[in-house]
Amino acid sequence: MEQSLSFTELRCKEVVNLADGRRLGHPVDVVFDLCARVQGIVTPAPRRGLGWRKEEDILIPWNAIAKIGEDVILVNLGGGAPPPPPPPLPPYGPPPGPPR
Repeated sequence: MEQSLSFTELRCKEVVNLADGRRLGHPVDVVFDLCARVQGIVTPAPRRGLGWRKEEDILIPWNAIAKIGEDVILVNLGGGAPPPPPPPLPPYGPPPGPPR
């Protein structure tokens, strides 16, 4: 049986970007094409400074949604490769050198 989701349920979920872990807010709109296919969801733009000015809202393409969970929507924005792992830590103990 096909699962369905209402907009009321969708807008209660927080959107999180898998690429950098940023919280993008809750969906405020759903965008459809003329054939009634879902094109994406819209989250509010982050506010700047004291919250007076804000940028354009963020359109998240439907194909960027990785998973819709019970309380979160995971999206993959910013496609590049993941950052390299940090360098290994030096061994514990005094630095090597001649004995005193």
